[in-house]
Amino acid sequence: VLIDLFADSASLENYIIEAENMAIISTTTPLLRDLSAIENIALMLEYNKNYSINKAEQAIFKLMKRFQIEGIKDKRVYELNKKDILIIKYLRAYVSSFDAILVVKPFSMLDNVEDIDVLFELFNIYNDKMTKIVDLNSNQYYRDNNVI
Repeated sequence: VLIDLFADSASLENYIIEAENMAIISTTTPLLRDLSAIENIALMLEYNKNYSINKAEQAIFKLMKRFQIEGIKDKRVYELNKKDILIIKYLRAYVSSFDAILVVKPFSMLDNVEDIDVLFELFNIYNDKMTKIVDLNSNQYYRDNNVI
């Protein structure tokens, strides 16, 4: 897992150009509002790997259990908090056919800065895809505490 903060937009643009096969997680990458959390993630397996609905949801449920969020599997997007939405977006990107994951401005997708720890937990559990964090408006809390 490679976690970087990009110093400027030029370094971000260079990274995006180099990593063509990349899933992007941001405030502008929506989940489908009328689907449940598990359906939003399973859709990637159904589309990219031709899984049946049942097979995809079984595989995703295992991932959700591993992260202890199986309790939100049937909730719709509008019933989830920002932290849960970020987790769902990350798991959806993880099961996609992309080789890398780019998380753009994660602090703007959370209610509490401390919730960013969830991303690091995800990185540790699902560490076989290169993941980068982009936060051009660097967050002082994490800079001061040497987390990033």
